[in-house]
Amino acid sequence: MIGPAAAAGIWIPPKLAHRIRRVCTTLGAATLAAALLVGVGMPVIGPALPTATSPVTMLTTSAGIFLGLFLAVSGVTMTMARGWVSLGRHPGGTDFLFDARPAATGTVVLFTAAAASMLSALFFFVSYTANITWSNGPHPVNVHPVTPSIVLFLLLPVLAVGLTLVNLLVGWPLFRPSQRSIQRYAR
Repeated sequence: MIGPAAAAGIWIPPKLAHRIRRVCTTLGAATLAAALLVGVGMPVIGPALPTATSPVTMLTTSAGIFLGLFLAVSGVTMTMARGWVSLGRHPGGTDFLFDARPAATGTVVLFTAAAASMLSALFFFVSYTANITWSNGPHPVNVHPVTPSIVLFLLLPVLAVGLTLVNLLVGWPLFRPSQRSIQRYAR
């Protein structure tokens, strides 16, 4: 073995342990519900829109399925973080132990899910707006009216990207607690 072995766990104060359990469970459940909404809603709503054409419908449906999967991965990671906190014994008594190895992997998963959802949403918006043409002088235009279903359809990728970014921004400091935050929660 080269170098010192990484610590398997970090001793954390009870307030931080309860915060990790509460926040990660709440965000994970909300993200999993949104994953179901996006992963099922986009493929169902997309073909029924007035802007639906064969290639665009196929592209936006596949982007919706991928966005739902990225949301599900982010939600499962946040929900699993609850299990990374356990009660442990040390010479001074009992305290909470935060398992650092899965937490390090969890931060990578959250970052990857957020980046992939941003790229999928970008792909979705580019493929969706490429179908709409604008007025160019006396030629007829192919502009569709904005309906509530189109607005809902366009807000679903925004919801997916927003939730994966929230999970990343909340999970990063919780999964990698600094000494300063550990001392702050110890008070």
